Amino acid sequence: GRHAARVDFRTVGDYYEVADQTTGEASVTIAGALIVNKFNAGSYMLKRIIGAASDGSYGSENTLEYLGLELPEWGDHQTNYVLDPWSRIKTLANVNRLVFNPDRPSGSGQALSSLYENYFTGYGTSTANWKFAPGLGERVGDWYRIGYTKENTVSKTEQSPYINTGVVFKAVYVPKKYIAYNPATGNNTEQAGADGNAFTFFSFGDVIYGSIEAAMTAFSGNGTNVVTYNFAGKTWGDVKALAEGMKKNDPTGYNRYLNRQMKDKDTASKLTEAEAALLDWNNYMYATFGYSTNTDGTPAINLNGKDTRRLLARYALHTYANGICYYTHWIRHSNNNHPSKGIMEYAIVRNNVYKLHIRNIHGLGKDIPYEPPFDPDPEDPDEPTPPDPPGPDDPDDPDDPDNPGLNIEIEVIVKPWEGLPDETLYF
Repeated sequence: GRHAARVDFRTVGDYYEVADQTTGEASVTIAGALIVNKFNAGSYMLKRIIGAASDGSYGSENTLEYLGLELPEWGDHQTNYVLDPWSRIKTLANVNRLVFNPDRPSGSGQALSSLYENYFTGYGTSTANWKFAPGLGERVGDWYRIGYTKENTVSKTEQSPYINTGVVFKAVYVPKKYIAYNPATGNNTEQAGADGNAFTFFSFGDVIYGSIEAAMTAFSGNGTNVVTYNFAGKTWGDVKALAEGMKKNDPTGYNRYLNRQMKDKDTASKLTEAEAALLDWNNYMYATFGYSTNTDGTPAINLNGKDTRRLLARYALHTYANGICYYTHWIRHSNNNHPSKGIMEYAIVRNNVYKLHIRNIHGLGKDIPYEPPFDPDPEDPDEPTPPDPPGPDDPDDPDDPDNPGLNIEIEVIVKPWEGLPDETLYF
């Protein structure tokens, strides 16, 4: 028997029509697929099965069987476990501990990520690090073959995005309409999408904007238009009035920036030319985020060596360069059809083909599959800082696999992997 499993997917058609209540209508095309947390350490020569205790944890050693059957044989969700050599130490408590060794299950000294390829939280802060093979994979009938992975199982309570195997789908999302900023009037208008062609857009509070100016203008409401505010000839008192009149927690951190700049300044004193330039919205956006707008009003990002998306994500403003978004699906082996995690619910077992059928897409994906935690802002000791990075017992949870709000609907069919002697396995 094979020690590996195969993962395939298919789409319903060339594109999906989204009718989202908040973000509005869009069309979405799947552009790539990648297995994440692809288990790459060893497998037992023979499949091992162990019973489950009454609380759903691993049963006693006397329930261990070689080449045993997953139970029940037909129908309902699973009642016993398949064990891989690392199953017992792949725990949430061990996520940040150096207790793993991909060459020896009893060894240690390495991170959990050493057992995997394409480790989900290991890609850093830039979407450029998320590399997808061109195209959708090898086509076999209606299905595309994403790739292969080894057996990866864990007890019910330890199932998580740090341990289980998933697939990230890369997609192109084209909104049918969005909010655009009109520089001539300083107002926003609703605009139709670009004839199905992909374009760069932003989302804030589930609304889609064609530029950051549009997001900022919508946020400011009837307040002063900070986008066009002219600081020439103004005093620090004017700056203070502007900042105090703004709503807090704006999508670009501009209010915090103004407050920082005017610290310890004399409100009566006039701004120098250099100070006025420094405070200007356009300069702030370029210097801080590498963001600007082209003469036709379309956004320009990643200028000046900056990663615009990552820098804005801190403020919950999300950047979709050329309309690219991501949907992550955690692969189910035995669905218990219940919100709580079941025995062997998320798992990969040897000699199976996991066939993921993308039935529907209900909304916008993420601007990066996994957003690493943000460092506390060093320049701002007075502000409440974001929480500390998670301790070993408290991994920050990238989307819980059971969270239904992931905007993609996938039916999983698990089939025994038959024959196909000519199939070459690539790891």
